[in-house]
Amino acid sequence: MRFLLFILLLVCGNAMAAPSLTALSPNRTSGLAPLAISLTMTATDAAVTDTFSDLEYRCLFGDESAGNWAYGAKLGSKNFSRSPVVAHTYETAGTYTITCTVWNPATNLTDIKTATITVTDYANDLTTVCVGNSAPTAGANGCPSGATVAASSTFSGAVDMLRTGSTTCNSGVCSRVLLQRGDTFTGAGAGTMIMGSGKMIGAFGTGAKPILSTTSTAGQSPIVDFDGAVSDLRLVDLNLDGNVSGSNSGARVGLYASNNGATAITNLLLLRVDVQNIGCGIDFHMDQMSVAVAGLFIQDSTFNNFSATSGNCVIGLRAYTLNGGILGNLFNDTIGGVSEHLVRMHMTQNTVIAHNTLSNSASNKEMLSVRMTCSQACPPENSYAQYYGDTGATKFVVVSDNEMIQNVGSGIQI
Repeated sequence: MRFLLFILLLVCGNAMAAPSLTALSPNRTSGLAPLAISLTMTATDAAVTDTFSDLEYRCLFGDESAGNWAYGAKLGSKNFSRSPVVAHTYETAGTYTITCTVWNPATNLTDIKTATITVTDYANDLTTVCVGNSAPTAGANGCPSGATVAASSTFSGAVDMLRTGSTTCNSGVCSRVLLQRGDTFTGAGAGTMIMGSGKMIGAFGTGAKPILSTTSTAGQSPIVDFDGAVSDLRLVDLNLDGNVSGSNSGARVGLYASNNGATAITNLLLLRVDVQNIGCGIDFHMDQMSVAVAGLFIQDSTFNNFSATSGNCVIGLRAYTLNGGILGNLFNDTIGGVSEHLVRMHMTQNTVIAHNTLSNSASNKEMLSVRMTCSQACPPENSYAQYYGDTGATKFVVVSDNEMIQNVGSGIQI
């Protein structure tokens, strides 16, 4: 009997501890629809060396109507993700429960935790303005009944109502601009500067997405130029068209921000935005941590036909980016000019790049380039010199379920 008791105590004393999800850390837990969130999981497990890569993580977002991915290596449900860093966009108002599991495949032990996300609609239609090339009618063709209506043929004229201090809408404060599908809004020169918080630019009506275009090739010539702090901005169902062919797109850019203007970009969502016939799709040239891009989400969008004359990328994020997601997009064709990598990112942390299709990068350039700053002290002339080491490191980045096809250059550079 004493021998049997000794054996039982020995077995119990050596029982393996299950992994523990010590934290679920959404970058935010509430906001307006469509709401994009990033979530990083932290776990402990004495049985593994590296909890980020040695354990498996799975999340259900509680969003049964999310649909399936259209691009990438796996066309599965958007309601599920399997990595320690995940991102998701909630398009409908409601309260959602995210259920996340950490699993040690060697011990077959798990831990489960949940987080709640609350998504709300815009308060009322009085904060909305519908804009067409000719004035639309409130309450007709998808324009909300309580909305303000306006006519404009320029993008800047359409979105000026979103500027801080605007009193153009029926409620006195405009939060949302909806552009008429099938219409084209053009501009020239410096592009359009968008400021303020909790704003949205989207579409109403039926047919093709509204087209935003620039007629200038001077300077950066952006269609959308961020000047000043940007917080909680949504661009949804738009077509940014440089309206060029061949290699004469020059410096035209879809979305542009630099140290000279933007002080910070926080929670920027591009959802179903098409960018095409242009030099560079997105160029965020912000090499200071004080102007970080925190919460950049690009989802279900397409980037086609880029022919820059000065080494731009389809997406060039020369910025300190964190807590974001690049999900379910098509990046295609930088062969026509001297564009570089399809997607290039610097100083990136807590970001997921998944379910994308990347095709036709320029010769000897990468489909995806994820970079860091200097691993040790940079040369004094290097603009990133103050950010070497862990502070400016690229870390906790997940690249999964992407499809890379028809490449004339290389593949992935990390």
